[in-house]
Amino acid sequence: MNQNIILSNLHIHSRFSDGEYLPEDIAQYAVDNNIKIIGFSDHLFSFKLSIQTQQQFFLYIETIEKINKKYKEVCFLKGGELDIEDYTPNIEQFISYLDYVNLEYIKNIKQLSYIGKILGKLNKPAFLVHTLFTNKKNPHIHALFYKKNKELIKVLKDFNIGIELTCGYRNQLFDETTNTRINYYRLNEELFELCKDELIPISIGTDMHDDLQEISNLNDGLNFLKEKDLIFNYNISLNNLCKKYSL
Repeated sequence: MNQNIILSNLHIHSRFSDGEYLPEDIAQYAVDNNIKIIGFSDHLFSFKLSIQTQQQFFLYIETIEKINKKYKEVCFLKGGELDIEDYTPNIEQFISYLDYVNLEYIKNIKQLSYIGKILGKLNKPAFLVHTLFTNKKNPHIHALFYKKNKELIKVLKDFNIGIELTCGYRNQLFDETTNTRINYYRLNEELFELCKDELIPISIGTDMHDDLQEISNLNDGLNFLKEKDLIFNYNISLNNLCKKYSL
């Protein structure tokens, strides 16, 4: 089993949605900091500041393709972040142009199965992002799969959906026992034991909006991969998305 780790970040927002930086700025930062795979995942047709028109969407695709040609040492992926509440069948024509999809605000297993069937037909990799997986009851909107680890794993496996380890302050809770902030994914380590066994794809992202340095804020996610022996699962994701750095 190859245990090499390629640095990647599959959750980055640009000015095409609610990010502060141009894609070119993001690309240059990735090159300068030796991050080999970058996934742009701007919001698509969302209630948030997002890509709203066909013209905007295809300019987004064209911009990423141009960046790929300019910076050949990095693999730049055409991703998009979808909110299931805003989902309409019209979006499917646009998803077909993407390399992968990040899924936010999935509220239950039924919703996940619904979108999984659609993405399966389109043969698009997808990841649950900044989801609060916890075995403790919590009123947070993302505490969606309380005591449903096995049910969740089955749906993920059936539709080849992965989980993102979302690093960074936007996706943390305060842990009173340690008096520190903790990333969501560390709140349900049992789930990731199941991910390992069932070969669920794992990605890493930082949900970067307004600080370029967040792009390289990957250490906790990388450490979690090592702690939970998930490097193979991580490499599954990269192999599916970027042949340039297949492991």
